[in-house]
Amino acid sequence: MLKKNFVLENPKPIKSIKFTIDFPLENVETKTLSEKNKIIHTEFGDIKLIQMVNNKVVLEYPQTLSKLIKIRGIYKDGRILRDRSASSHTVLSEKQQQFVHQYLEMLKEAKKQIINKTIKTEKLLQQYINKHTPIQAPLKLKIRKSLTFSGELNEIDVLISKEMKIEKFTSTYKIKPLANKNHHLIAIDFNTGKQGILNSKGKWVVKPTFIRLFHKIANIYCGKMTENSDIAYFYLNPKTSKMEKLPYFIPFNTYYNDKKYVQIAGSDISNAKRGLLDITNMKVLLSPTVRDLDVNKYFYVETIKESSNKITNLYRFSDNKKILSFGQNEYSRIELADDRIILKKLIPTAISNAYSTKYYLLDQNGKRLNKMTIKDIESWSMKFHNGYLLVKDKNDKFMFIDKNAKKAPFDVSKYKDVEPFREGYARICKKFNKECGFINTKGKLVIPIKYGWGDRTFYKGYTRVALLDGQNLFLINQKGEKVADFPKFTEYERGRRNTKDDNKTYWFDNRVFNYKGEETTERDSQ
Repeated sequence: MLKKNFVLENPKPIKSIKFTIDFPLENVETKTLSEKNKIIHTEFGDIKLIQMVNNKVVLEYPQTLSKLIKIRGIYKDGRILRDRSASSHTVLSEKQQQFVHQYLEMLKEAKKQIINKTIKTEKLLQQYINKHTPIQAPLKLKIRKSLTFSGELNEIDVLISKEMKIEKFTSTYKIKPLANKNHHLIAIDFNTGKQGILNSKGKWVVKPTFIRLFHKIANIYCGKMTENSDIAYFYLNPKTSKMEKLPYFIPFNTYYNDKKYVQIAGSDISNAKRGLLDITNMKVLLSPTVRDLDVNKYFYVETIKESSNKITNLYRFSDNKKILSFGQNEYSRIELADDRIILKKLIPTAISNAYSTKYYLLDQNGKRLNKMTIKDIESWSMKFHNGYLLVKDKNDKFMFIDKNAKKAPFDVSKYKDVEPFREGYARICKKFNKECGFINTKGKLVIPIKYGWGDRTFYKGYTRVALLDGQNLFLINQKGEKVADFPKFTEYERGRRNTKDDNKTYWFDNRVFNYKGEETTERDSQ
């Protein structure tokens, strides 16, 4: 992306801007050094491999190549190794070393003649030096460079830059007309250098009195009036066209529900107390006195510390009504699960400082829904997936319940390990992370119990599994069909899954695969 700011001094509307970019492209040639090939010949001189042992290498090359080459260490499987350290020093050629030796010998002889009083004056000394100075070889300095890499070296890649090519790119940027006649734009007064706000007709709505002004969201701005003043936040009142300074900060860029709501703070420091603002009407729902703030589409929750107790208040977005309020001794945790509320209660036991737990599922009005005892809900499972919540009953057995706290019409209590539903499938295991298969939302076993460890859930129709007697993962689809094999590896952590980038979903010792199991990067930095 081209990041350039430019100003057009033109009173007429501009429909488009056409521009041409001269982009320099570097022409790079890659050559390889190894025990079998220790010299690379270039027009500037030779690049020599002096020594390569384990993860260390020593190279020698002309100084003129210093800014023209890049050096990469290559592992035996073709991966590029990360360089850990490097050092270099200048070295002389044999002829240059011979010149230095002869020059020193000449100076020693001159010293003897001074002692013997054969040379008596500075003029005679200069004449002697001029006459006996050896012929100097052309000064062609070389660099000897030592590098250490993160793994054992198989060979060295040397990237040599050639001439630069200039590619021209022409593009046209179309200026979109303002769709809203009340739209505002930040502008600079060239006479004063200060910023203000213009309307769509080019008239000042807010006069240019700010040295810095930024648009935050909707009619909210932040800016500075002087160099010595602090950043403040302002609301451009559409009725009065005046900037009203806000008594709070909006430093976090934390928005909710399609940017209808935003976190506010009592100051601009990172650990400031939080609050909540309704951007649509500029109503402060929670003043910035909250230490913990939790929000989803249906509710917002504040936790306030009062002396030695923590008070939690839960509100409903639809009418901003307070639904629940409790202290830390009443419930120890609250979790928002779509339009349902999960409460965790600690119950003292006969053993000192020991507690049992109970969970309660509540609707949007705060009414308790579950009549059966819910003993546990895994922290990573406190959401409804495919209409079901995974919980444990009073006997510590797994079961699924729906949003009305009714037990699912299928039984999973016989399994030792159960995962939440994802994409219509839930993994079930007879033993922990062993003898695993998958059921659908009707409880039918659709992928047989024959797998060992692997991923807990499907991602975009695929999941990794390993056979009971195998250590290697492979990819299956939702029909249970194998679609890809993965490389061998020794540590499970090395075979991790990433759902942020579909082209880099799986890693195995720096080999990268997309979510379909297709390798996308053959060589990556270790």
